[in-house]
Amino acid sequence: MRPVGLDPQTGMTLYSQVAGVLRRRIAEGDWRDGDVVPTLDALCEEFGVARVTARQAVQMLVAEGRLSSRRGRRTTVVATGVDPRTPLAPALVEPLQQVAEFSIVPLDKVDDARLPASIAGAGLIDGAYVRVRKLDREADVPYCLSDIYVWRPLYRRFPRGAEARAKLARLVRDRARPPIVSARERITVSSADFDEARLLGCPLAVPVARVQRIFTDADGRVVYAGWSVYRGDRFVVERELIHEVLKG
Repeated sequence: MRPVGLDPQTGMTLYSQVAGVLRRRIAEGDWRDGDVVPTLDALCEEFGVARVTARQAVQMLVAEGRLSSRRGRRTTVVATGVDPRTPLAPALVEPLQQVAEFSIVPLDKVDDARLPASIAGAGLIDGAYVRVRKLDREADVPYCLSDIYVWRPLYRRFPRGAEARAKLARLVRDRARPPIVSARERITVSSADFDEARLLGCPLAVPVARVQRIFTDADGRVVYAGWSVYRGDRFVVERELIHEVLKG
């Protein structure tokens, strides 16, 4: 079999990269419940890595509950290692929608925060912002960690304690005066750091989706700037493409 390409320059250990490929094979159904996993020698040949690297990758998935390994037996796939709720309902990753099993865990709030310099040029930065750090959950299971900045005069229009009950993007939309005229979203993929993995309940360095959203009002003012990290095994984007298909 042709070796799978790994990149030693990414800053991610080789065994984490191998584990990521194996994890994806389970998540996508290439390896199913009870399937026997290739031997360490076969994995070494496929990935072009040392035996200790292949063993560490397998042990990582055993620790996650995705593989079962017992002395004297071949390593097999365990179906319970894959969250049966994956992927999330598309509504849960939409900033303006909420569903019945959605809940919020507020983690921190700063009443006099400054917007990160990384959004310079996105719009008019007007005074202080309120920074809210929170976890979004589905059926009490965390799936999204967010740091969100709301223009302070707008935040003060929210009902008391509303950030613990409703998505901030909805509150901003409903109370922005002047109204929002631009809402931009940018999605990238990277790896979970230690703090993100701890709060989201996922393994260190697994893929996560990073979503940046910036809303500006009719005065060109940034009224909402959010950075959200979604568990990669829970994230889904679904949209209609017919207008693109029928173009030209």
